[in-house]
Amino acid sequence: MNTELLGNIMAAGCLLLAAAGMTCTKPIVRRTRAAADKVSRPVKIAQISDLHDSFYKKNQVGLLSLLERENPDLIVFTGDIVDDTERAKNAGQGSPILYEGHPARLLMEGCVKLAPCYMVFGNHERAIPDTERLSAEIEAIGVTLLRWQDAEVCGIRLCGADDPYFLAELRPDPYSISQRMQDDRTHESPTLTEWREKVAAFAPAKDGRFTVLLSHRPEEWKHYRDCGFDAALSGHAHGGQVRIPLLLNGLYAPHQGLFPSHAGGCYRYDGFVHVVSRGLSKKRAPRVFNRPEICVLTVEPS
Repeated sequence: MNTELLGNIMAAGCLLLAAAGMTCTKPIVRRTRAAADKVSRPVKIAQISDLHDSFYKKNQVGLLSLLERENPDLIVFTGDIVDDTERAKNAGQGSPILYEGHPARLLMEGCVKLAPCYMVFGNHERAIPDTERLSAEIEAIGVTLLRWQDAEVCGIRLCGADDPYFLAELRPDPYSISQRMQDDRTHESPTLTEWREKVAAFAPAKDGRFTVLLSHRPEEWKHYRDCGFDAALSGHAHGGQVRIPLLLNGLYAPHQGLFPSHAGGCYRYDGFVHVVSRGLSKKRAPRVFNRPEICVLTVEPS
């Protein structure tokens, strides 16, 4: 084999590997640790976000096998797990939203067998008109909804905030590009003011409990930090869709716009830990160097 041909084969192989890496949708686990003097033993929290009705092998075994290996103390869902499909929006009386074989239902049914499960709603659950029926179906599976509620779990305090859209009228759907860009520019409104006040009401008391906020929106991180939460878990940004390793951690995210500061990863600010999941959606937009992920936060004694 001559040198030129060998070089061409190697170049083609490199291109194929790069293309496979760019568009790979095999899920991974991203692990983060946080030290705190408010816990007496390690607590492992697995985070599922932005599934958008995506499937990962039969019966969601592609995700459940990863979760089983992690052996978490609890599993949290941080919104946009159930997609606002036409079927979900128009489910008639007696016709379940989470029908038999629904991708979100299959995942939840598997998760409740592994650990206690808690959930908050995102903007796409807001777009499903019969939220009360959806809530009842989720809780019937065994997942606890934290809709402006908190719970004591494994020695930590979990607080749940619904997406801000639950305090506003539904916007036109689907959004136009101009509407999305307007949303990105609007960071002050009566709705957001009311929503921030409701989040602040969860502010940690000085009782020594490690307090974690579950909130779909990552762009409100400063508010979470200023309220005194020890940690917050969010999604929504989908990893900025397009990433360039070591150079660009996300091209665009809703409500953050171009080059979002909190597209995905772990962010630390003076003791406050913010984990932003890049999510699991394979439907909404192409993912480039942006593999779907399960996030695992382990809080351990400092």
